[in-house]
Amino acid sequence: EARASYVLGALDGHLVRWHANGVIAEEGDWLRAERLGWHRTYYDSGQVRTEGRWEDGLAEGLHRRFAPSGAILEECGHHRGERSGPRNLWSEDGALVWSAQYVAGEIGGAPTRYDGEPADTPPPIVEPTVETGELVVQQTQ
Repeated sequence: EARASYVLGALDGHLVRWHANGVIAEEGDWLRAERLGWHRTYYDSGQVRTEGRWEDGLAEGLHRRFAPSGAILEECGHHRGERSGPRNLWSEDGALVWSAQYVAGEIGGAPTRYDGEPADTPPPIVEPTVETGELVVQQTQ
């Protein structure tokens, strides 16, 4: 179930969507079909899944992703929709596993691994998709 406003067929205003169990699934503001301000998604337990700020429909500032337990899994800076600044990935038990610095959407320099694996073996990167929050595992090269 969802509650939202539309203007001329475009999402415009505050969106709230719920899981089937009645727990909030997503909330955030939209302006002319573009995300604006803070958006959060939630697990069906009510725990925050993702959070981040949007300007003109583009990711801006620090975005975070959490495990169902509440442990932080990822923090990444964004500017005008591109990764910018530090990006850190943690294991669900709280150990920092991987970090990199981004410049204009690209990794600037070599990422760092903290899990004892060889530096030339990149970790699997778990990516939340913006629209659904579903996780996609990609092996980086």
